[in-house]
Amino acid sequence: MSFPRPGYLLLIALLLLGVRAAAQQVVNIDVKISFVPVYVGQGAYADPGHDYWNAVTSGVGATALLASDGVTTTTLSFAMDDPEYANIGFGGDQEFAGNLLADYFYMDGATPTAFTLGGLTPGHAYDIYLYSQAGSSYSTDRAATFTLDGSTQGLTAFTIAAYEEGTNYVRFSVTATGTSLGGSFIGSLGFNEAELNGLQIVDHGVAAIPEPSTYAALAGLAALALVARRRPRR
Repeated sequence: MSFPRPGYLLLIALLLLGVRAAAQQVVNIDVKISFVPVYVGQGAYADPGHDYWNAVTSGVGATALLASDGVTTTTLSFAMDDPEYANIGFGGDQEFAGNLLADYFYMDGATPTAFTLGGLTPGHAYDIYLYSQAGSSYSTDRAATFTLDGSTQGLTAFTIAAYEEGTNYVRFSVTATGTSLGGSFIGSLGFNEAELNGLQIVDHGVAAIPEPSTYAALAGLAALALVARRRPRR
């Protein structure tokens, strides 16, 4: 009687576990005013070789957004909760990534402006990068405070020549419990205006969890592998 080699047994075990490489997927969104070209390039989350950004030109947002390769259609969507009052503006002195950071949705008032990310996969781990930079080099008059899934982070909105967390973007790490996430932004320092220039959605996926019966099968395979290793060669 011949036994499978231990290497094959390991492969079978991995198949039983349902282990799969998380197909990491990145979706980039650039809030766009008509006369500014869509940004092409890397964001704070580096995705070498992929630099496609979806253009969102109104508060209605967009559905079936393309991944950063510019080809793959995703289930993800983005929209402002009150699209009629989702204003798009332009301004500031940009030193870096101007086509991304020069135009924006802006809120004007004391009430947070809300948005929704849709088409998420429950159980998947996501990093959400939210960009906000529209002031001049030494001004924080457009600084925003973002809330996503109940967590809050603020930034300074200083104009600098690089991506810097807490300055021109914030990052939220969440595990989706449903298919959508709600967020909002408002001025950080009591001013009436704050901006959302764009965002990145990074889906890290999730590893499959084995069923109890799978563990029993793995135990049997381990025993078989041990016998195969100890069996003398003829």
